[in-house]
Amino acid sequence: MSSDWAKSKIRSELLLRGINLTDIDRAAGMQTGSCSKALNRPWARLQNEIAKRLSIDPWVIWPSRYDQDNNPIDRRGKSGKQQRVGT
Repeated sequence: MSSDWAKSKIRSELLLRGINLTDIDRAAGMQTGSCSKALNRPWARLQNEIAKRLSIDPWVIWPSRYDQDNNPIDRRGKSGKQQRVGT
């Protein structure tokens, strides 16, 4: 299993494309600084936003945050597959 990209590598790759984390925060309708938090802890929505701007899948950037089927692992360590609860 490969390791997660370093935060500096993610920022550098974004800057090479003329994008910074604040740009992504704004585009996603999030508070400034939200993407910085996603670099430090799992946050699937913002991981997807960052990965989209790098034209790469988020599990390539953060393999430790995804299971073998490329589903996000939530903070409790469970698979990110969501099951609908009966109504």
